[in-house]
Amino acid sequence: MESKVFGFLLFSGTGWLVYRLLLSRGKGFVFNRFYLLALFLCAPQLLWIEFPTTAAPTLRNIVTEMPTLELGKTETVAVVDYLSIFYWTVTAVLLLRFAMQLLRIRQLKSASKPIGGGAIKIVSNGKIEQAFCFMRTIFLPADRPTEEAVIRHEEAHAAQLHSLDVLAVELLICFFWFNPFFYLLRRELRNVHEYLADEAVLSTGLAAEAYCTILLNHINKENPLQLTSEFNFINTKKRFIMMTKPNKNTRLAKSLSAALFAVIFAQSVSISAQNKDARVQAAPLQQKSNPSEQSQFRKKAVAERNELNKEIPVRQETLAAARTEAVVETDVAPQSSSSTEVQEQIPAEYPGGINTFRQKVAQQFNVGTIERVSGIVKAAAEIKIDAAGNVTDIAVRGENETFNNELLRTLHAVTDGVVWKPATEDGKAVTSLFRLPITMNFE
Repeated sequence: MESKVFGFLLFSGTGWLVYRLLLSRGKGFVFNRFYLLALFLCAPQLLWIEFPTTAAPTLRNIVTEMPTLELGKTETVAVVDYLSIFYWTVTAVLLLRFAMQLLRIRQLKSASKPIGGGAIKIVSNGKIEQAFCFMRTIFLPADRPTEEAVIRHEEAHAAQLHSLDVLAVELLICFFWFNPFFYLLRRELRNVHEYLADEAVLSTGLAAEAYCTILLNHINKENPLQLTSEFNFINTKKRFIMMTKPNKNTRLAKSLSAALFAVIFAQSVSISAQNKDARVQAAPLQQKSNPSEQSQFRKKAVAERNELNKEIPVRQETLAAARTEAVVETDVAPQSSSSTEVQEQIPAEYPGGINTFRQKVAQQFNVGTIERVSGIVKAAAEIKIDAAGNVTDIAVRGENETFNNELLRTLHAVTDGVVWKPATEDGKAVTSLFRLPITMNFE
């Protein structure tokens, strides 16, 4: 999950930086609006996308299947997830504020007097100090006349449905309030809304100087409703600059920002996908040879198992004795009955032996990371060991993702930097696959 959050933040932050460097000073307001909306809508997908898993490699070499490693019974301890509690508390407060804002707007509309309308309705109310727009309704103060330019400005907001942008963004921030770049992007989007509305007013023929004077007359009036589009939105100085800035060709900046958007999203997806390793599906077990054609290694493996059972058992509360024997399975075709040669196959060996490996796994496994689990949890791990004795890949499968992640971490801790004795076939070192089932009983 951590890699997904990092990809989410990386995409939002880099996308905002691209906007600031390439688009924020240009007058391609429509493109800028949809670029910012795309950032808002695409960023959360990096948290929700389930990435396809890659099957572990199927080897045509020695496959060693170990006995099941049983971790002892563990009482389920109620773990207080303070981080989740904090997240949902803040989210609930923001959602409540969002709902109260909507309720206040609805109550204000119900108490207002209609003074004009059509597709876009106009209402007035004595409690309103500053003209603003929400959805397809313009709210005007009832105690004084409102300039025509102000009404045209709010009509542009309503006609271009800027309120939908505001609602979507505010709702996303309720859930992703921990992303600092969302607040920067929200500010840029609200600026773009104002630029678009100002552009619509100036297109009617009103002089920029006269319009700026009207804007200055409203600069000290406040609107407490955050979900609305008001006439005197902040950053008045930037609006003045945009009104008087000459139009320039922004095609290159738009093309470059669109290309960078795609590259950044692809890179963020790649980073977010890194957490899929713990859910990799292991390759299916290969078909066993007929009992009559088992190699001499089978007898050797059984003898090693019997010898292993004589050793001092691992502590009962962490590791139970193995109950099944280790077997070696290969893809090598059975030899004909006329053949007198027997291939000698020896599995890879962990430094100190199998029992040392199992003990280290049991000791490294951190039960405290497993949350909200009851009953028996099972997983299976596959460790790929090359001909030099180095671990080149570890894959884990199982129904519980938290358990899988902890098992994957444990196996990395036990095997990283460790050189195994490689598997051999007829005296030649070969790549092999080491399989380890593991179970734990939570009560």
